[in-house]
Amino acid sequence: MKKNHFILILFCAFVVTDVLLSSWDPMRTSPVFYKDDFTKTLLKHNGNRDGKLFFGNSAVAAAYIEERASFPLIEMGLSYGKMTDLQAIMQKDLFRPQELLVIGMDPHIMLDHLTTDPTYPWFKEFYEPYMYFYRDCLRQVLENSGKSMMNHLKEGNLDLSLEEAWSDKLLYYGHLPSSELTKKWNSYEEQFGSLGEEEFSHNSTNRAYQRDNTLRLPARLAALLM
Repeated sequence: MKKNHFILILFCAFVVTDVLLSSWDPMRTSPVFYKDDFTKTLLKHNGNRDGKLFFGNSAVAAAYIEERASFPLIEMGLSYGKMTDLQAIMQKDLFRPQELLVIGMDPHIMLDHLTTDPTYPWFKEFYEPYMYFYRDCLRQVLENSGKSMMNHLKEGNLDLSLEEAWSDKLLYYGHLPSSELTKKWNSYEEQFGSLGEEEFSHNSTNRAYQRDNTLRLPARLAALLM
């Protein structure tokens, strides 16, 4: 009986801790945790979840600079973003396009098997514990913080503050020389050159979903080839 009580207490402690952690949501609110590109977009716009939207992958993040744009849109270029991600965002009401939804189209946004960021919030099931879903991010922070504190103590520095994570999006600037472009081309050809239409079927289906679903939103739909 005592053993069962102990296990029950541990289980209750885990549930309470997970509920408190989920309510705090450090992955969104604490500067020491990694932020995915969707969260970075929300933080840049003070948590606003509606407006004229420019959705796409990292090509959109690199090509569209909000501060310099003559036509203002909320830039939601997601690392490895796909049409299925946009579908999940709309289905779970995580962002509501208003007046205009622009989608930056390139082959990668349509590619079904392209691996995306597993920490995007729409991948978390309602029954999935917060600590389990973000286990890799939590472990990384604990490991980095432990190493940083040990180094500070060895140097006689009593500053135990945690290092803040980089919170901006990863952009690629400049032009590659011909030799590097050739390497990129060969790499893409090796990865994607043999793919047929069936490899784009799921995201192509979701393109029709976006068109039909947008008709029920106060937003016009536009596509832009990247």
